[in-house]
Amino acid sequence: MKKILLVDDDTSILEVIGDFLTGEGYSVVRAGSGEEALALLRGGLAPDLIILDMMMPGIGGMGVLERIGLPDGTFRFPLLVLTAKSSMAEYFADKKIDGFLAKPCAPEDLAGEVSRIIFQTAGAIGAAQSRSRTIYVADPLAPRRQSITAALAESGYAAMDFDGAAALVQEAVTAPPSAVAIPLDPGGGIGAAAVASLLRGMPATAATKVFVYGIGEPGADIDAVVALNGAQCVAIPGTAPDAIVAAIDAQLL
Repeated sequence: MKKILLVDDDTSILEVIGDFLTGEGYSVVRAGSGEEALALLRGGLAPDLIILDMMMPGIGGMGVLERIGLPDGTFRFPLLVLTAKSSMAEYFADKKIDGFLAKPCAPEDLAGEVSRIIFQTAGAIGAAQSRSRTIYVADPLAPRRQSITAALAESGYAAMDFDGAAALVQEAVTAPPSAVAIPLDPGGGIGAAAVASLLRGMPATAATKVFVYGIGEPGADIDAVVALNGAQCVAIPGTAPDAIVAAIDAQLL
């Protein structure tokens, strides 16, 4: 039985659409907010389709999209955007979602879109999930690098480690990861801020999230910390593997 995650803050929508899709033969999991949806995904839920409302309190639909996005602009799960804001159709026209419907919509239109998307994306979900769990780690300190890589692997990530930033960037261009984890000085004569800038400037890695750890450690280079301002990266104070994994978990889902 195909599984659908229905995300909407309107309880009547959750009930009516949820019951309708259940009657169509789907297993429906309901979430009343973006935060609740992400908690379900973090808990291991792997839906065949997410039906997502955009206009919700909290992080809203956009926050969910940011956290399940992949570097190539696609998403970890097939997505059908269902929203009362029909004007958003133009915004999503060039986005790599699988479908868009304005509320209210006819039941037959919803059923048709759900069936079409699930049929077209069958078999592609596993590959997308794999890409969304790939993390590159560059750190010149081998013991620390290996500890972080091991912690990521234990948490279900496909972790690859490099002894310097240059090797990481070279690999990322040909096989973009969903995220990279590096210290302030990732080795190879290039700082963390420069690595983030390089990745942001290349189409293949523009959406790759950059995590920089150790910025609050004793002896941290103040100039390197300041250079991170505006570098569009996630700063992690310490270097403990568990803290790094937790920060990555929070951002990727």
